[in-house]
Amino acid sequence: MYCTKCGTKNDDGVKFCVQCGQKMDPDNIAGVKDTSNEVVRNNAQPVQKKTRKSIWRIILKVVLILILVPIVISALTLTYQWYQDLPHPVNQLGSIKLGMKPVEVTLALGKPSQETTDYKNRVRYVYTDYGGKTRYLITFNEQTGASQVCSEDYSNDVLGLGVYDDEKQVTNKLGEPSKVSINEEGLMKLISYSQYNIAFGIKEGDVSLTCVTDSEMSFVDEYAN
Repeated sequence: MYCTKCGTKNDDGVKFCVQCGQKMDPDNIAGVKDTSNEVVRNNAQPVQKKTRKSIWRIILKVVLILILVPIVISALTLTYQWYQDLPHPVNQLGSIKLGMKPVEVTLALGKPSQETTDYKNRVRYVYTDYGGKTRYLITFNEQTGASQVCSEDYSNDVLGLGVYDDEKQVTNKLGEPSKVSINEEGLMKLISYSQYNIAFGIKEGDVSLTCVTDSEMSFVDEYAN
């Protein structure tokens, strides 16, 4: 006869199943087919439950991935943008870099609108736009090339700051300047940030001139004898 619990075939007359120890009932002589089907059903239920759990786990993992991937990408993007927005030393204004030779500048911008020499015998190139504003004012050092590059053009900003920003925006982002000077007429203030290689001309509280420089700028130096 067959065990009603595990379906194992046992010899007639045994009291307990040799496989699982279930007490055998001599009066219960269920057929092989019925007993086997019951065992199959009993064994199939855990397998089905296991399969369903596995499917739900896979679905849960997919959902978590779909949620987490955009979050991670957004976090990385914001971190990169935050880093880019941090103040750091610069050496370029628009298309002109510090150290460029006069010939390199003319190749990039063409012939200057005006070429002058200051009291320190430094050559200066001036490029103006159709409205008369200075696109570039470039001062050359004979040994090192372009040493100061300034502009009144709003499109030439540094560290996200430029013409039409106000002085408060500059100091909020960069802190207190390393040097402050006022021109002889008392109409413009020049604030320098030597740690970032930049300076701003401030007129009536707003930025009117943006500069990159390899040395600290000051109006005092400009009109000193």
